[in-house]
Amino acid sequence: MTSNRPSRFIVLFFVLLILLHAGCARTQPSRFYTLTAISDINTTIPENLSVDGKTIGVGPVEIPSQLDRPQIVTLMGSNQLHLAEFHRWAGTLKENINSVIAENLSALLPDDQVYVFPWRSGKPVQYQVTIRIMRFDAVPGETVTLNARWIILEREGRLILLEQGSQIRIPFTGKGYEDIVSAQSQALKELSREIAATIQNLPTPSE
Repeated sequence: MTSNRPSRFIVLFFVLLILLHAGCARTQPSRFYTLTAISDINTTIPENLSVDGKTIGVGPVEIPSQLDRPQIVTLMGSNQLHLAEFHRWAGTLKENINSVIAENLSALLPDDQVYVFPWRSGKPVQYQVTIRIMRFDAVPGETVTLNARWIILEREGRLILLEQGSQIRIPFTGKGYEDIVSAQSQALKELSREIAATIQNLPTPSE
């Protein structure tokens, strides 16, 4: 009687190969995104912006726990969040927000020195901007909503100078994740403008 064991192994091998190929075909490659400072921000700087050479520290930034994750989070309906498993942040979202706002402020306040938290500059920071974000919702194809409270401190963060709130809505039509991240970057640009407009009217603290 002739054994058919080798043929069974061959059949099993091809079955496993087909299943492996099918599993790979179903797996999407992850895409990674980053918020960016607005490249044209220098072309629209008001003429009366700060010229007194302040030193400004930006951060820390706080974000809601539901956004503090690798996946990009979007709002689906009133009470449902969608986590995009294959569309992720390249780094942490709060650090990305912190660095983008600092970069925007550097462009808006070109005569000031802006540092990102935690700063290690030998020169004391005269003003510190801390930011607490309550909402950073994105509804694909509709709007990005940014609600934030921000505080300006002086004396190395020991004295609260003022606290303000910002409510920003950016409409957009695209439904892709690049469109969402672009609209979120635009929202941070508007927040940066509001912060810069306040800082420009502050006097340089006495040493």
